[in-house]
Amino acid sequence: MLPAMSHGVLVRIVAAAWAVPVLVWVVSWLFAKRVGRRMSRRGWAFEVVWRLAVVAAFVLVLRKPSLRGLLWWTFPTALQVIGTTFAVLGAGLAVWARVSLGRNWGTPQTLKKEPELVTRGPYAVIRHPIYAAILLAFVGSSLVFGPVWLIPFAGISASFVRSAFVEEKLLRERLPEAYPAYMARTKRLIPFVW
Repeated sequence: MLPAMSHGVLVRIVAAAWAVPVLVWVVSWLFAKRVGRRMSRRGWAFEVVWRLAVVAAFVLVLRKPSLRGLLWWTFPTALQVIGTTFAVLGAGLAVWARVSLGRNWGTPQTLKKEPELVTRGPYAVIRHPIYAAILLAFVGSSLVFGPVWLIPFAGISASFVRSAFVEEKLLRERLPEAYPAYMARTKRLIPFVW
């Protein structure tokens, strides 16, 4: 039986879970390969506008007095514990995926000068484990912090799915034989499902 955990303890665990991959990414960014192809201006503009729209929706919800109570409403403790577990698992998967990429890691929708198809670690099962990891951690965080956090989660989810499709198109062009074969044996974001 699990000992009773306070909401504050779970919040601190989730915050620490997010801090670990962020720290790993900041440090490993220094050793990544140089970028060969950046996101298009149109893609960049879409990402900026989309993120601003998500933030605006979140702010509008918070400004509406009848919905502001959602900020303080929390899920039952059992769901918060499950959410904390999801956040920790998501953070762990994100770090594992990042380490598996080695020097090939970069910002979304970019290609390195010397791209390498990474199929080790979580990439053996899914093509975008970092996106999957962040989404899992976000679902978990929403269960701990409250339902209002599902608003940015929905926006981030849509952005990641779009990025996954764009990156796959770029990789099919850059690695025309290897990448389609890799796509045939892996799933996009959810192991064994999609």
